Amino acid sequence: MHEFNFCLYSNSFKENGNSLDIIYQNIERLTNLREVLNNYMENLFRKDDIHHIDFIHDKKIWEVLYTNNILERDYKVMLGSIIDKSKDYIGNMDIDTYIGLNVVDTESLIYSEDDWFSFHCSYMENISEEIEFYNHIVKYFPNLEFHEDIKESLKSLDGGLERFVRDIVKSLVILDNSLKECIENTTNKAEALNAFSTKLGLAVTLEGDMTRKGDLSFNFKNDDDENELVYCEPHIKLANSSFSGDTKYYDNRIYFYEGKSEIKNGKILIGHIGKHL
Repeated sequence: MHEFNFCLYSNSFKENGNSLDIIYQNIERLTNLREVLNNYMENLFRKDDIHHIDFIHDKKIWEVLYTNNILERDYKVMLGSIIDKSKDYIGNMDIDTYIGLNVVDTESLIYSEDDWFSFHCSYMENISEEIEFYNHIVKYFPNLEFHEDIKESLKSLDGGLERFVRDIVKSLVILDNSLKECIENTTNKAEALNAFSTKLGLAVTLEGDMTRKGDLSFNFKNDDDENELVYCEPHIKLANSSFSGDTKYYDNRIYFYEGKSEIKNGKILIGHIGKHL
């Protein structure tokens, strides 16, 4: 699996007229992002020039951190931790993208956890190898529980992963963000799925044929470490390729279930991503 390397963008630490309150907010935001990188075991580097950037009141970062009290102690500690606990950048090292403190209009940087997640979604949309894609979605969608057979079912996608990877990633994002809300807003499951379908922009339906229940049921480990068979009847239809000019109707599906309290704390369960079962 790809090892992600991020680097602090030195110029984003330059003094730009921000008030201390804004600077403190930015330091807190970057501290939170640094913690996310640590949790996901991703690398953060810094370049040698960062300590010599004019940060505030014509004081360079090294002066702010080590020789005066312009910043409140807690924020000085946070800023020092962000910079000094980052790894030294070595020339010609591959960097995936840069992370910023203050917004730099001319640069596309990561500033927050939301930006970081969007970066990873964009990265996943360009993966063409099924096992690699599976490993990424399992890692970066921790609120979804994926059946282990999905690493193989991805290979069954009619037309191949590349044609549908964008809609798959979009579907997982909206499943994560919106499905529970849609279900909580009504007692009618069909209405909930219609609302979810509207948010997603793809057809979402129930199977409706009980004779196929066995085909759409998948084992997930419950809290007692026992296999529990879950009927993943709701499904997202992946019918249209993202390839320009491709007008073929494809018969692919994402089968899911809204979650059970005794399985992975109620995570949404994804039973199958691949060709229609």
